[in-house]
Amino acid sequence: MMGIRTSAWTASLATLAVAATPGTASAQPRREAITQLEASLAVRHDSNVARSDAQRALERNLTRADQRATPSLDLIVSRPLGRNTFTINASAGYDFYRRNKRLNRERLSFGGVSNLMAGPVTLDLSANFARRQSDPGDIVPLLIPGADSIRNTETTQDYNASAKFGTSPYGLKPMASFGYSRGTNSNDRRSIANYDSTRYGGGVAYDSPALGSFTAQYLRNQTDYPDRPAIFTQSGFTTDRFELTGKRELGAIITASAGVSWISLKPDDDGTESFDSVGYNVSITAVPTPDLQVTGNFSRDVSPSLGTDALYQVGNNYSIGATYQLSRAHSLSVRGVLDDRNYAGAGRVFGIALTESVQRQVSATWAIDSGRPLSVALDVGYQDREANGTFFDYNSFYAGIRTSVRI
Repeated sequence: MMGIRTSAWTASLATLAVAATPGTASAQPRREAITQLEASLAVRHDSNVARSDAQRALERNLTRADQRATPSLDLIVSRPLGRNTFTINASAGYDFYRRNKRLNRERLSFGGVSNLMAGPVTLDLSANFARRQSDPGDIVPLLIPGADSIRNTETTQDYNASAKFGTSPYGLKPMASFGYSRGTNSNDRRSIANYDSTRYGGGVAYDSPALGSFTAQYLRNQTDYPDRPAIFTQSGFTTDRFELTGKRELGAIITASAGVSWISLKPDDDGTESFDSVGYNVSITAVPTPDLQVTGNFSRDVSPSLGTDALYQVGNNYSIGATYQLSRAHSLSVRGVLDDRNYAGAGRVFGIALTESVQRQVSATWAIDSGRPLSVALDVGYQDREANGTFFDYNSFYAGIRTSVRI
C-alpha cells in the first residue's frame, strides 16, 4: 500500500483555509517543523478569459481565448515552540496574459495561523491577505462609455482571534472571539463595493479527547461600505448569529467538522429586505483505503460582495473531491463545485443588476512528485454560469501545467 501523499504546500493551504473561516474556531497549526521554498511557473490556456459571450467580450475590448503565465515564489514556515505553534504561508507572483495585457497584475497572498498557550489561556490567531486582478466573472461590468470596467486590483484582508479561559476538569471553558475583514477595489468606479467588517462575540467551548471539540457562541458582525456616497441608501448591515460548532474523528476513516447557526441580518437603511435563516458549514474527509481520500464541503452563509453593488450576498456552496495515489510519484485528483448565490439590494449602479447566479465547475489534476526538487501538475477543467437573464451567462474550458522546483 502506497498511501496518500500530501505535500507540505497542500496541507498548509488547507490549514490556513479552515483558520480563515469567519465565525468558526481557528484550525490547529501544523505540529512538525517545516521550511519550504519553491519557485514555480504555471501556464494555462482558457477558452473564455472574458467570462462572457463574444459580443460582450468585444464591447469590453477583451479576447475570449487567451493564455496566462504566472511565475511565483512560494514559502512555508511552520514551527512548534514548546506548547505553542505557528505556520506561515506566503506566495508572490505575477500574471502575464498573451493577448489581454490589461489583465496583467501581481498575485500576492499571505496566511498565518498560530496557537499560543499562556497559563490557563489558549489563544488562536489567524491572518490572511490576498491581492490580484479581479476575475472578469467575479465583477459586474460597468456599462459606462469610455470606462475601463475590467482593470481592477482587488485586495482582501481577514484577521481573527479567539481565546479560551480556564482549566475546567469537565472540559468546559468560557471563550471570546474577535475578527476584522476588509475588501477594496483599485478601480475608483468600483469603490462603492469596498467594505469593512468587524465581528465579536463570546460563549463556551468544550474539549474532550473521546468526544471531540465543540463551541457554542453568540457573534455580532457590523459591515459598512465607507466609500458609498450619501445618496446611496445601502450603507451597511448588522448580523447577529447564534452558532454551534463541532469537530471529531469518526473512527479511523472519517474526520468531520460542522457548524450550524441562526443568522439574523438587518440592513442599516430601509429599502433592502432583512435576512433571517439557518447557516451551516460541514466538512468531511474520508480515507476508505490507504490510497484514496475523499472530501466534501457544504456551506450556506451571508457576506458582503466586492464585485457587485449589492448590499449582501447569500451563498450556498457545495464541493466534492477525491485523490487517488496511482503510484509512489503519481496521483490523480478530481473535484466538482456548485456555487449558488443570491444578491440582495443589487441595483443598476454598475449598469445591469446581478441578482442571482449559479456557477458549476469540474476539474481534474494529475500530479507527478517523486520527492525530488522538481514536481509537475497537469490540470484540466470546465466551468459555466447561469444568472438572471443571459448577460452574465458563460462557459469556458481550461488546461494548464504547473512546474515547481524546491529551493
